[in-house]
Amino acid sequence: MSKELIWVSEEFAKKYNKIQDENEQIKILEEYIKSLRKSFQDEYQTNIQMLEEDLIMLKALNLKVKQAFEKAKNEALDASYEIWEKYEEEIPKFNDKIKRLLRVLEPLSEKLEKINSLLSEINIRELQQLADLITRFSNMNEKEKRVFELLLKGGSYGN
Repeated sequence: MSKELIWVSEEFAKKYNKIQDENEQIKILEEYIKSLRKSFQDEYQTNIQMLEEDLIMLKALNLKVKQAFEKAKNEALDASYEIWEKYEEEIPKFNDKIKRLLRVLEPLSEKLEKINSLLSEINIRELQQLADLITRFSNMNEKEKRVFELLLKGGSYGN
């Protein structure tokens, strides 16, 4: 006959060791195992009940979150609708301002186009030459300026 070791409570071990009859020991061991089984089943049931309560609380929390999200979504939508409605009220005023601005800018546009056209006709090279000539004239001394003036008038120097 082989012996196996199992862990049991100290109370059970004392009770078991007092009994000498093997059949009585088996009977006490079976009762101990039944009591352990009952204890495990009770603990299992308690854990299941706690899990069910936790699940109910989680579902309630989930519902609260869903309701809070729904409320936030609705408030955001209401706010955006309110902004849109105010904008729609302002659209005719904006259109009027834009029309007035266009009426002011259209004549200016035509004038700017005319100025641009005239500027494109200016010969920049000739203007540069004129500017150079003016610079040279301003750098001349008085005698050179009088000679130049006479040449432009077509007169003679000795007058």
